[in-house]
Formats: sequence, C-alpha cells, structure tokens
Amino acid sequence: LISEVNKTSDKPVYLALEKGDYSATLIAKTVTMQGAFSLKSGKVYELSASSLSPVASSFNRLRGGESSEESDSDNDEEDEDNDYDVKLSPAIRNLSDEDIYIPFELSLVNNEISSQYNKRVFTTVSLGLIRSKVYEVDGIMLALGVNEAERVRGVQESYIWNEAKDLRGVQSAGIFNRSHGVMGVQAAGIFNSAHDVQGVQGAGIFNAAHDFRGVQGAGIFSTAHDFTGFQASGIYNTAYDMIGFQAAGIFNSARNSRGMQAAGIGNVADEFDGVQVAGIFNYASHLASDGVQFGIVNVAKESDGIQLGLLNISRNGVLELGMSLTTNGNVRYTLNSGNKHLYTVIGVSGSAKDFFTKDSDADDVVAVCLAGLGSRFCYGMFNFDIEGTANFVTYKKDAAEIEKAKANADDEDDVDEYETHFFPALRLSIGCTPVKHLNIFAGVLFGFEVDENKEAFDKLKSNISFSSSDVKVHPEFDFGVRFSFN
Repeated sequence: LISEVNKTSDKPVYLALEKGDYSATLIAKTVTMQGAFSLKSGKVYELSASSLSPVASSFNRLRGGESSEESDSDNDEEDEDNDYDVKLSPAIRNLSDEDIYIPFELSLVNNEISSQYNKRVFTTVSLGLIRSKVYEVDGIMLALGVNEAERVRGVQESYIWNEAKDLRGVQSAGIFNRSHGVMGVQAAGIFNSAHDVQGVQGAGIFNAAHDFRGVQGAGIFSTAHDFTGFQASGIYNTAYDMIGFQAAGIFNSARNSRGMQAAGIGNVADEFDGVQVAGIFNYASHLASDGVQFGIVNVAKESDGIQLGLLNISRNGVLELGMSLTTNGNVRYTLNSGNKHLYTVIGVSGSAKDFFTKDSDADDVVAVCLAGLGSRFCYGMFNFDIEGTANFVTYKKDAAEIEKAKANADDEDDVDEYETHFFPALRLSIGCTPVKHLNIFAGVLFGFEVDENKEAFDKLKSNISFSSSDVKVHPEFDFGVRFSFN
C-alpha cells in the first residue's frame, strides 16, 4: 500500500509518485471500484471514477446479526409491496438509489421505457432504433442510429456513431466512435477518437488519441500524443512521443522517436533513436549514435549515427566535392557525404580529353559511374580514407555490332546501343587540410578483374596491372583536391 486518502469529490488531491504501474481502489458509500494505470516520467495522470470498474460484492455474515444475503431477501419482500415493475438483477450489485438495472433496454428514439424512472440505467442488452442512451452496458449495445453510454463492458455497435466515456470491449460504427478511455477495439468507417487507448483503432479515414498503446490503422492518417506501438496509414502518421513503428504511404512525423519510421516520401523527427527509411528524404534534429537513416536525401542537424543515401547532410559529418587526375589519364569527380566513420561515395570518371577537349567523339566516350561506402580516420590536420565502390563502365557499341543486333531483333527500337559492365574497386587515400574547407589528397585505386567482368576493362586504359591466380588487379594513382561544406 502506497497511500490511503480520504477526500471529497470536489477537491483534487495530488500525489507525487515514481513512474511505473499502479492499481487503485475507490471505496465510496454505495460502491467499490478498482482499476489500474501507468505513470510516465514528468506526466500528470488524473484518476477518476470513469477510469475504474465496479467490484462485485461478496456475501458475508454480519457480526452479531443476520447475513447480508438474508437481509437482501427481506428487502426483496418489501419491494414487492412497492409500485416498481423493474427490480434489480442478482448479477448487478452496489447500485445506489440513483441507479436502476434493466436487463433488456429497448429504445426507439429516446429510451421511452427507462426514462420514466429518471435514474441511471444499467443494462445487459440495449437495442435502439434511432438513439439509445444508458449509463452502463455489461453485454451488448446495438443501434441503427446512435449509441451513448458512460461505461461499456462488451460490444457497442451502430450504423452512425457510438459514444462512451469508458470502453472495455469493442466499438464498431459506420461513421465514427468516440470514447475517453478505451481498452479494446475501435473500428469505424470514418474516424475514431479517444483520449487513452490500450488496444486497436481502425478507421477508413483517421484515428486520433492522446495516450495510445497498441495499433492504429487508418486509410488517411493517424495521430497521437504519447504513442507506444504501431501506426500505419495510407497518407501520414504523427505523434509527439513515439516508441514503436510508424509506416505511411507519404510521410511520418514525431518529435521524440525511438523505433522505426518507414514512408514512401519522407520521415521527420526531432530526437530520433532508431531507423528511418524513406523513398526520398529523412530529417532529424539529432540522430542518436545507434540511429540509421536510409533515403535518397538524409538530413540531420547533429548526427552521431549512420546516414546512407545519395546525399547526406549534417553539421558534424562529411559533405565534400572532390576532383582528381589519375595516372591513366582520367579525371575523377566525387561527392562524399555522411558520418566520418561511414559515408557514401558517388561519382563519375572518364578520360580527361573527353572532359576538357571539344574534338572528342561522343560515340567513343567511355564513362565510369561509381557508388560505394567509405570510412575516414582523422589525426590532426591529416586524414586517411578507405573506400569500397561499385563501378559501372558504360560505352556505345560499335556500329557493326549495333547493325547486327538490329537485324536479329524483332523490333529495332528494342536494341540498346549502349553497353554497361561492372567491376569492384578498393581505394586508399591520405589527405591534408591546410586551411578550413580545403583538403589536398593522393590515393590509389585498385580495380579487380575476373573472368566474369573482363568486358569492363576492354575499353579502359590501364598502365599498370598484375595478376594473382584468377584475379587481375589494375592499380591507378590519383592526386586531387576536395572542398568541404562543413
């Protein structure tokens, strides 16, 4: 027992407790209720009767007198003399004078039968045509129009909408569901709305919740403040504090996120610890040390994690353009971006005469497109880089080869006049940064030739090569400069 409090209903009492899971018992004059809740660090949880459930009574013999069961039988005899047609069911206990139990509630427009008692209605089955409103349902509540209840323990279903303050079970509506506390499932054709949810929200358009634990699935979007679980939407998801997985067709947004974001276009987060995967871009104000971004463009104000994309931007990372000349007469342009420990390399290289002279024939141009990963080790003003790249050699076929291919093809338009071959390469370089933003470097590139990729080297100039068993190595030295944007 942590605390026992005597209080009136109109004055709140504040307790300062450590974060964790707690249970609470409310003992009132006519009813005893229990419930469970979780406290988060720095959060205020309002404990009210709507978040608790009645506790069934047990029968015990009173000290020095008759048993409570005998007393109940006497009361039943007295009730027979009264004018009430509806009596309390033995299954419903702890009802006050303001409450009435009706096993089967039928409503056409506005609870025509039970409204004459002017009491809070507890029922097991409620059937409504246009609208039905009761206090508590412990069973099933069905309506063609609208259902309203303070508490639902079971199923609430309607063609238009359902409303409950506290739901433990299933809400299903053609248009929308609304509830303050949900422990179970909300399913609607348009939207679901709730404050505290432990369970599932599924809607054709959108879901909205404040504190959510479970699964949200919507055709357009889902939103929550404190979210733990899985969000999936056709357009976008948004959350303030997210622990779990966000998946959207367009984009995801979260302020503080731990887990995974996957989107067709982009992901946005402030503090991010996990994995971001997007078809176009990812953004995080701070990418944690075990965080990863996968996308065409990855942006982080501060990055301690890994960024893998064509363009990776961060204030404390690598972002530089480089140009170098090689001993094979080639010029090489590269873009390095990402974390110093692991960055991406993209670039293009080719004969220097093709880049700098106007007399070169376009049909004779051989271009090499490259992409890969690198890692940098820094010591003062010096740096050592190691890079592994995939290189794709592209050139135009000979005229005779093209004509032969067209003659054998069913459609000449299907003949590709260009040919591409692949070879792997390893590059080592050492650089010096005499002034900020300028790096001077020298390196060596090792191209690896095997039987499967011999065609890749047929069009490439190679001044030096040596063989070892089935592998032929083509080293190529380069010298150049890089401009750093950081």
